Amino acid sequence: MPKHSAHKPSSLAVNTDRAFVACLREHRVLSRAAIATQTGISKPTISESAQRLLARELITECAVKDTQTSKRPAVLYEVNKDQGISIAIVLEENRSQICAKDLQGNIRLLESKAFPKGRSVAQFSDDLVDFIHSTIEQTGLSLLAIGLSIADPVHPRSGRVVPMPHSPFPTAQHIDFIELLTSEFQCSLTIDNDVNWATLHEQQTTGLNNFLYVFLGRGIGCGLYFDQTLIRGHNGMAGEIGYLTLHNDQNLLESVYTEAFYELTKNQPEQVHQSDLADIVKALRSTSEVCAPETIILGGELSALEAFMQPLTIELQAQLDQLSVLQSEVPEYAPLLGAAQAAYELALVSLDLVDEQMAALRLGFYTLKRPLEG
Repeated sequence: MPKHSAHKPSSLAVNTDRAFVACLREHRVLSRAAIATQTGISKPTISESAQRLLARELITECAVKDTQTSKRPAVLYEVNKDQGISIAIVLEENRSQICAKDLQGNIRLLESKAFPKGRSVAQFSDDLVDFIHSTIEQTGLSLLAIGLSIADPVHPRSGRVVPMPHSPFPTAQHIDFIELLTSEFQCSLTIDNDVNWATLHEQQTTGLNNFLYVFLGRGIGCGLYFDQTLIRGHNGMAGEIGYLTLHNDQNLLESVYTEAFYELTKNQPEQVHQSDLADIVKALRSTSEVCAPETIILGGELSALEAFMQPLTIELQAQLDQLSVLQSEVPEYAPLLGAAQAAYELALVSLDLVDEQMAALRLGFYTLKRPLEG
């Protein structure tokens, strides 16, 4: 849920500007006449919008002109790619990934960095802030929004990491990321669990509805997407299938999906026991029986290992023969790409170029800071 900042109510001018920029985001370069045709808004109104957006430096005039669709050369416009950036960052205990997008939606920087084990909370916080500052310096652009991905559940109303046993990222439970980042960078922020961001990315790229996204990495998690909605649960714990009790009063994280299991699968995937695969499939079957998805998408670092995935997929299809089972096309980067899209959308919201209410459900918890607020 958002923490609201005061802002001006919607107006005809704001809606026209949003339609103008939406056209440019879709088509990249257009004339005013073409935008009027695409939006159904009158040419004089579109011309007024162009002047407002130019004054705010949100669009720019292209060096070349349109000489094909009109008798006189027409000015072409594009979104100002140098207006600012949004940054997404995926945090794990010993690794961070970062992606910076400009206002046109172009990726300006993509980087991954490994860190030593055993960092203190203070060192982890310093490394995070330094990594973001380094990205800003490399792009040379102002920061509009941050999308943060955490390898732990995130409460959708407070934005705080939910403490839980067997966490793949225990350090995160001791950091107030909202206070740390909004005070340091004075920009908008959205924060969610890595599996949720990955689920949103898979939905955007596949167009699927009513599906489960299963993350197989250092931890195991499940994203639930049904009826055009990502299900987070009242406390952010929806889809935490690692806590399903299977047998002997132990959950999946205690009985099978341990750190030792992860290391064995990563380094010797052909050595994974059939009984362990069967228990993972049992957890997915239980979840599917309750949720009734049409499709299961398998992602995460371990899903890229054929020796692990082949027997798992065979067992899964045997147990759930009515479901379609797919593998992610970006198994290690789906959380980053999902968070990057959310950060980009939040940047547009902060500039009044996208309606906040339409974006809110996809963003999870967010804080909004508009540039004019200072």
